[in-house]
Amino acid sequence: MSIQSVLRKMNGGMPARTGRGLLLLAVALSLTGAKKGPYGPHDKAFFASQPIIDFLRPGLVITINSASIGADGTITATYTLTDPVGLPLDAAGVYTPGPITISLVAAYIPEEES
Repeated sequence: MSIQSVLRKMNGGMPARTGRGLLLLAVALSLTGAKKGPYGPHDKAFFASQPIIDFLRPGLVITINSASIGADGTITATYTLTDPVGLPLDAAGVYTPGPITISLVAAYIPEEES
């Protein structure tokens, strides 16, 4: 029994050249069918894991709970950050993905003169 006949029996009687061709075809088809995500390498979400992407929702709801002006002119505001569904967000990004930076501007709108 020759080595070629042993290889043919291992390949189910198929010549080795045909077997390699079919293997190459199967690998090529599996690579072209790979799923691509909606994000490219220039998007930040490309580097995030799928659970993080599923958790994030677009939008931010800021609720001013209280505001005061101290005797020395210091303005203090207490606010709450949530996503559009109402889930509380952590401004420091410790408990929720990513930090949130908030800047507040104080303004005065005078009443219309009659």
